[in-house]
Amino acid sequence: MEQILLYLIGKMYAKEAGLSTAADVGNKELMNELGIPRGSVLPWLKKLRDKNKIEPIKRGRYSYHKISINFIEKTLKSLESKIKKSA
Repeated sequence: MEQILLYLIGKMYAKEAGLSTAADVGNKELMNELGIPRGSVLPWLKKLRDKNKIEPIKRGRYSYHKISINFIEKTLKSLESKIKKSA
């Protein structure tokens, strides 16, 4: 799940820097870019939505996701803590 959160954070920063046209990400993009199979991506996205860590966006029949702005700093601090513990 951390891979998804980091990807969404990167996408948000890319949008702000003008390197991407959108801050949200579709399921296919996550699967292709992260190499995570559909059977893992979909349950992880559901968990992240249920915990209000990401926001769902519907466009027609497609689902997109973006990280909540107020959750970026908390996510990065949590991941930094995990990295320090494993080092």
